[in-house]
Amino acid sequence: MTPLTAIRGYAETLGLPQFTPATAEGQRAVKVIHEEGTRIERLVQDLLDLARFEAGGLSLSLENVAVDELFERVVDRHAQAAADKGVTLMIDPHDEDIRLVGDPHRLEQAVQNLAANALRHTPPGGAVRLGASQDARGVTLTVTDTGIGIPAEHLPHVFDRFYKADQSRLQLGRRSLGEGGSGSGLGLSIVKAIVERHGGRVSARSVPGQQTAFEIWIPSQWPS
Repeated sequence: MTPLTAIRGYAETLGLPQFTPATAEGQRAVKVIHEEGTRIERLVQDLLDLARFEAGGLSLSLENVAVDELFERVVDRHAQAAADKGVTLMIDPHDEDIRLVGDPHRLEQAVQNLAANALRHTPPGGAVRLGASQDARGVTLTVTDTGIGIPAEHLPHVFDRFYKADQSRLQLGRRSLGEGGSGSGLGLSIVKAIVERHGGRVSARSVPGQQTAFEIWIPSQWPS
């Protein structure tokens, strides 16, 4: 990470008034260097997290997690981005106080990734909804968006490393989504790794042109 830290540090220095390039083209180049350095740092961190999960090297801190509180933190984090894009971000009401046993930080990371992915692919005027349900076997967390959907042939691959759902979605609606976001291609793989470390599973379903839903299922009792 040290070379990346140096690159970002010098890019930030070049952004200071006394060092800023005189031309608009030079200023844009400095901005691009800083943004791309940040993206590479995020990619490296995602790779490290995924490798640790798959190797069993990340331990979980298990707690009694209140789903409503988890959802509220996710909404708080993405509320401004949703408002800027003109997308409604909401929590579907449910009657009961749903709780599960898991690592609150890692579960939040998983739902954050799904919410960010949903916002990235939902055009202005659309909606992203967070929902939850519970039965005797476990708890289901759902992130649903009214974006342009994912073709059926791509659904089995969306959790693969470096598979970018942007590509399948852009085939259906490039005009609506612009450049399609800046994900590392690892966000959904990390979701899968987190959920499986909890003994659960994650799945996706989609109706092209209407909506996409990702479901996380966490068992009530962890496998021994």
